[in-house]
Amino acid sequence: MEEHWRPAFFNRENLANWIKKGKKTVDQKLIDKALEILKSHKPEPLPHGIKESLDRIWKEANQKTRR
Repeated sequence: MEEHWRPAFFNRENLANWIKKGKKTVDQKLIDKALEILKSHKPEPLPHGIKESLDRIWKEANQKTRR
């Protein structure tokens, strides 16, 4: 099986094309992607029983740290 992998964030273009496309560094591309995910991600709500359990654990932990 032959496969060709093209990395999403690393530049494989020549200098002229990289400059035309805005000269984004790997760091800039990763930050842009992270911000896009934070802006657009809509997680599914936790099931009611799980949320109640987590709330109880959180409450107990907070009470122990206040002693």
